[in-house]
Amino acid sequence: TGVFAVMRKPLHEDELQFHIGHALTTSAEQYDPMKVRHEERHLVLRNDFSMITPVAKSLVDTTLSPSDSRRTQVILGLIEILSNAIEHGNLGIDYHEKRDALRGSYFFDLAQERCGLQPWCERVVRITSEVLPDEGVIRYTIADEGDGFDWRATPDPTNPENMIARHGRGLLMARHSFDRTAFNDKGNVVVLELALAPSP
Repeated sequence: TGVFAVMRKPLHEDELQFHIGHALTTSAEQYDPMKVRHEERHLVLRNDFSMITPVAKSLVDTTLSPSDSRRTQVILGLIEILSNAIEHGNLGIDYHEKRDALRGSYFFDLAQERCGLQPWCERVVRITSEVLPDEGVIRYTIADEGDGFDWRATPDPTNPENMIARHGRGLLMARHSFDRTAFNDKGNVVVLELALAPSP
């Protein structure tokens, strides 16, 4: 509809064919991260659970080509890391507190309550995505404003005692979604990297 708003009236057949052809050609073009020199994007996410999946999908749409077979696994990995950044980081809900809240079916209420209270309500998640062809990587850096955690001592989700737990697999999923996963010492910043796939 945008084309028709700026075209001269009455419409001429050859001009109309040109615009339709142009629209069809550009719709077939796909984003190719290998063709950019450097891409960097910054997002600031409030503690809004409804935005986690759309933000993860948007990050993938602006860094991986539509034909990249890793898209789904990367979206899932980002969802896990963003969820952790809000739940455990900004809202300060630790592993045991989440376990008890899930068992008691009040986790959502706990999270929503903290979203409205100090100091948790002011915290944000800062996200940087980078396409770095010279380094051959796509890098996502996700930082929360929480107290951090000891990422070296997280419960093992493959331990038989933890197999039936309703949570605790996020880091394992993320590690399988990316080629490199690294935390800062405090545990409130994670860097996720993927090898930049060659153009098809």
